[in-house]
Amino acid sequence: MELYIKYPTDPNYDPYQVQTNSEIEMLITQIQTLLFTNTGEVMGSYRFGCDLEKLIYDFNASAYNVKSIIIEQINQYCPLAEKFNIDVNVEFLKGEVRDIGLIDITIDSRYAIKISML
Repeated sequence: MELYIKYPTDPNYDPYQVQTNSEIEMLITQIQTLLFTNTGEVMGSYRFGCDLEKLIYDFNASAYNVKSIIIEQINQYCPLAEKFNIDVNVEFLKGEVRDIGLIDITIDSRYAIKISML
């Protein structure tokens, strides 16, 4: 069982749902939590979290390095990842103020998590 954390702007949002038992929904929640948590914020697990803003912009990392870190974090901290085929794609585009980071995570070729870091 996992808490239901979808935002009201999500097209599949259900305002009456409090928890989910779907393994795919639980995995998506785990990955989203991992991506949007800054490294060091979780007490007792100082390496948990991707810290995307810092990873992409402070270190000027390559797409390959960002992808490797995301995959490593998923394998380390998302136990449901073993049950699904997960593909991570990272791309950088030239922006006007700063570069844009695009992260696409596909689960079993059906479910996707898409993040644009502007």
